[in-house]
Amino acid sequence: MAELKRDESTGDYVMQTGVNAGKPAEDDTLRGPCRTLLRCHRGEWMHAPDPEYGSDFHRYKKRKSVEYSDGLAETIALKALNRLVRSGRADNLEAVTEFTQRGGVAVKVSLLDRQQQQTYDVTTPVGVPRAG
Repeated sequence: MAELKRDESTGDYVMQTGVNAGKPAEDDTLRGPCRTLLRCHRGEWMHAPDPEYGSDFHRYKKRKSVEYSDGLAETIALKALNRLVRSGRADNLEAVTEFTQRGGVAVKVSLLDRQQQQTYDVTTPVGVPRAG
């Protein structure tokens, strides 16, 4: 089953129109898999297809002394999303750290979906505190 389509500006699910009015629309882009890979705990989800599925952000979540300079968040994100490149589904993968207003960290990922030949920007809060 595909991910459910979400409005990027509001985060709300998008509903279908016409014959299937009122049902959630499916999203076959890489936005959903990208969010899932960043939020899933690597090696700790029993339904993961392999032990390397997911990211290591949960390991840093409770460490208040973690500095996100020197590209740590970007490195963790790129490691988690590398499976999309290896599978041939994505290219041109880039990640940038963004700090949220409430003291958290988000990762903005830009990637080229090879099937749809479109570039997507996906911003995902990763649930780790900002140092300082």
